[in-house]
Amino acid sequence: YLPFEFVKEKGLVTMPEMATWLQSVNCLMLLRLNYPYEKNLPRGGSYGKYFENWSVPQKALMFDDCTAPNIATVNGFAVLMKEVIDSSSKASVPGSVVVHCTGGIGRTMTLLGHFAVKEFPISGGAWMGWARMVRPGSVQAPVQERFLKALEPAAIPKSAQRSSRRQPSIAGQSSCCTLS
Repeated sequence: YLPFEFVKEKGLVTMPEMATWLQSVNCLMLLRLNYPYEKNLPRGGSYGKYFENWSVPQKALMFDDCTAPNIATVNGFAVLMKEVIDSSSKASVPGSVVVHCTGGIGRTMTLLGHFAVKEFPISGGAWMGWARMVRPGSVQAPVQERFLKALEPAAIPKSAQRSSRRQPSIAGQSSCCTLS
């Protein structure tokens, strides 16, 4: 579990320090869920292509604050995660995916929750409980709660649960999924 607060607590608040941290967690993808024009973002709307100069690939799957992701966003995230998991499984060192929105508790935890419910045997309600324990305030809006509670957990046979395939572990704020 590597929340962005951890980065802030360590005093890593400049862009170069954040880039160094992203490299230290072998960030294979930095995924932004917020729009560049939202309030409380750096001047210019976001960080642009800054982290790509540090060899940290960036993608955007934007959706409105206090909403649930639409099917295109959910499917886009699943495709990105599959690509990253596949590339990480061939690497000798596990990688991570860092997901963030403006505050890191609404959109981020809702989208990660959808992924967790669809990939692992966990219900949306259980995900929400876990998310709120590790990141208080997670899943902010009633529509996000309903979205997660309506999801059915993945049916993973017990024989497949102990497979040698690398599985992501999921965390929150900027959220860092460690692929191990």
